[in-house]
Amino acid sequence: MKLSHRIARVTGFAVIVLFGLNTGCGQPEGEAYIRQHYRKAEYRIPMRDGVKLHTAVFSPRNTSQKYPFLMMRTPYGCRPYGDDKYPDRISLNPELMNKNDDLKLIVNAAYKQLAAGGLTITNFAVQAFVVVSLVIIIILYLIFLLLDFPQYQRDWKGFLPPTYREGILEFGAEFDVILRKYFRGQFIVAALTGISFAIGFSIVGLPMAVPFGLFVGLLNIVPYMQLLAIPPAFLLVLIDYLSGNCDLVWSSLYVAIVFGVVQLLQDGVFVPQIMT
Repeated sequence: MKLSHRIARVTGFAVIVLFGLNTGCGQPEGEAYIRQHYRKAEYRIPMRDGVKLHTAVFSPRNTSQKYPFLMMRTPYGCRPYGDDKYPDRISLNPELMNKNDDLKLIVNAAYKQLAAGGLTITNFAVQAFVVVSLVIIIILYLIFLLLDFPQYQRDWKGFLPPTYREGILEFGAEFDVILRKYFRGQFIVAALTGISFAIGFSIVGLPMAVPFGLFVGLLNIVPYMQLLAIPPAFLLVLIDYLSGNCDLVWSSLYVAIVFGVVQLLQDGVFVPQIMT
């Protein structure tokens, strides 16, 4: 049995069928207005599993033209019950049932909403196409640049103005040497700093001492970035304290001492000996 039919069996599933919502009288919805313009009939429509759905049908009294129909199914009932009992509204949105309009107004409103959604989808499709196109173009340029890189590496000097070529080449060569030396030295400093932190944290008994110490050293590739590791370090101390393995005050003090000592080693020994 389908879920909808099981719900129907429990709740008395109600179906409202609206035929030709013609409100040409220019009045908003209301019981008197609906009674004047529609006939109401109630049915119990059997389903394949034997469940009968209560159905209220509202058909326009004006039969001089053909109308479309709108069906609404709900598990919440369709009061008031009875052929002679009329509700004060039968549309999903009262604003759609006002003044000299029929079901076309509902259809137009739905169409506008779908059109707005379609426009959004169109915009998304266009933006996606533009992004994908840019990615493809960048990849193609990158491929061609990599293919011709040896030629560019050999001939790029010819693109420099002859008047400034020698000065630019000297500056570029010197800058390349300095940059290589800086990054090489900074990497060595970061490695020594990470080893120092790992040793210090191991001595004071900090959990995850070695990996955390090496991580702090990795942060030091950007100078003084290791300061960002202070809150996680004290968080590890707190976790160790809550586990009953250490004293909170003394362990926090030991961790602070490790940071201070390693910082002194970095500024007083590693950087002066390696970076100069």
